[in-house]
Amino acid sequence: MSRLNKMFSKAKEGWQKAKEETDKKEQQRKERKSIKNKEKNASYLIWFGGKPSFSEKLTYSTHKASFKYGEQYVLNDENPLYVVDCKYKNKKSTGILIALEDHLYFIHGAGEAQNVECFTYDKVSNFKFQTKKNSKIEVVIKYKGRNHTFENLMAGKETDKMINILRSKLGNTVPSNPQTTSQSNDKYNQLEKLGDLKEKGILSEEEFNKEKEKLLK
Repeated sequence: MSRLNKMFSKAKEGWQKAKEETDKKEQQRKERKSIKNKEKNASYLIWFGGKPSFSEKLTYSTHKASFKYGEQYVLNDENPLYVVDCKYKNKKSTGILIALEDHLYFIHGAGEAQNVECFTYDKVSNFKFQTKKNSKIEVVIKYKGRNHTFENLMAGKETDKMINILRSKLGNTVPSNPQTTSQSNDKYNQLEKLGDLKEKGILSEEEFNKEKEKLLK
């Protein structure tokens, strides 16, 4: 075999080895992605009863650590009635508000910055909500004599669902307020949320444009 042929053969072997390594890494990446998707779909089933709405997907993506903490330490095999994202004004932290059969939970993240609050319905003496100037909803509950405020809830069917659950659980403590749904406000709130996710790097430019196009149709 000539020197040139040897060089060519060696280069070919190197290329083949590199290709096999690349294919192996790609297969591992696909397997990891498949596992993550299965885990995510399992979480969707727990929190939203199946295929979530676009707004529910955004909530899950934004507060994934809070959802995971809730699955491990809060639910205890209990199915959540519903969950929305909000800001807990008393603690100045953002997270998720979870309605269970007998309790209302607020969870923020995990680790050192973690914040978990639990409210039992039978100790809530008052509950009210109102639409703020920014078209977002503020919910206030009076628990053991102290007001707890949850703000920045998006106007729309998701917040309506949570408020209706709280109405049914809190009975006579709930004032007669109108529904919060506004399709126009809901659309622009979701666009704002999309922009936030893009800035945080959760959504790529392509994903952002794709979801924005869906909203604006």
